[in-house]
Amino acid sequence: MYYLPADKSYLEVKFKLTNNTASTVENVRIWVGTRDDWVGDTDRPTKQKGNLVDGEFLMITDPADRATAILISSGDEGVLFYTESDKGNTVINNYGSLGNIINLDPQTSQIENSIDGSYGFYVRMDDLLPGESEEFTWFYAAGELANLEQIIQDVADVSSDMEYTYTGATFSATTPEDATGYYIVVDSGSVAYT
Repeated sequence: MYYLPADKSYLEVKFKLTNNTASTVENVRIWVGTRDDWVGDTDRPTKQKGNLVDGEFLMITDPADRATAILISSGDEGVLFYTESDKGNTVINNYGSLGNIINLDPQTSQIENSIDGSYGFYVRMDDLLPGESEEFTWFYAAGELANLEQIIQDVADVSSDMEYTYTGATFSATTPEDATGYYIVVDSGSVAYT
């Protein structure tokens, strides 16, 4: 399933795999990527592996570090390729077949390059018992470099949306006099009640 919001510059893809067989499916691996990296006006854009941290892209410094995002930039254009899966890891390689991505260990992949190349990400899913499912979401975002910071923030915002359900909570407070306390739960970022 995919979402392409009319007022945003990203594509959100929700990938779900269900085991419809009578046997356990083991060693499930998913690769998503491209064998060519033409962006803007060149076939040699700069590609950097990193993560989204507090709504910003931060490049990693060690190839062994897990990276869930790739930032691709060329001239005035940029692309963010990102998975929010905690099992995801990105890869950058030279130009060629998609096998350049599929056959590459993410932990030995280049951190940055500006050559004609390929890129993608890898997700090692759980072994699936009959009837079990697993899913993850990935994003492809693009725009002018002048707008890319906001586009990355938009992706970070939508990817961090989580639903929390609680049936109870315990709060403690200290007052100088005996008092009855009350609380109200509001959305994160809401204006505090007085």
